[in-house]
Amino acid sequence: MVLYASWVYARCAGLLKAEVTADMGKAILRRIVIAQAFYAGGAALCVINTWVSIAIMIALQLNYAIAPAYRVRHRSSSE
Repeated sequence: MVLYASWVYARCAGLLKAEVTADMGKAILRRIVIAQAFYAGGAALCVINTWVSIAIMIALQLNYAIAPAYRVRHRSSSE
C-alpha cells in the first residue's frame, strides 16, 4: 500500500519527469497491484504448505529482479 500511495502522491504532486507518459503510469500502477496480489497469494499459501509459500515468494522476487533486465536485453538484441 505504501508503494502504491507513494506513486499516486508523486504523480499528483507533479514529481514525475516529463518523459513519463500516462500509459507508463498506468503500467506502473498495474504492476504494483498485480505484484502485491501475487505476494498476498503466496503468503496465504503458508497455511497449506510453508515451503511452497517460500518458493513462490522467491520466484516472485527473481521475476521482478531479473525479468526486466532480460526483457531490455532481449529487445535491444532483436532490433
